[in-house]
Amino acid sequence: MQFLHLFAPLILIVSANATTLKWFAGENCTGALIETSSDVPSDECITQFKGGARSIAWTGVKNNMKIEFFSTGGSNLLCGNKPLVSLDSSGCTTAPTGFDWRSVKVVKRA
Repeated sequence: MQFLHLFAPLILIVSANATTLKWFAGENCTGALIETSSDVPSDECITQFKGGARSIAWTGVKNNMKIEFFSTGGSNLLCGNKPLVSLDSSGCTTAPTGFDWRSVKVVKRA
């Protein structure tokens, strides 16, 4: 029991710093919620296969990190090529006209 008590604060700190993504069917993070990705790790490509998301809301990106957004099509599907948008902290972004967001990656700032 003492063992768990010692590590409980560490578990809370780790979960408090986790990035969460919400994938929406509509622009400006409106419309149907397609999927929620919780506890998104850094340096891993998160790809959503349930249909293209017009917009994504995110929270929990740490100060030394940024979040990169990749559109549908070709090598962009799995965080390939250059991201269309790179942002930080929290917010909402809508894919450019004619595109959907399909993959996201949280990376350290250069």
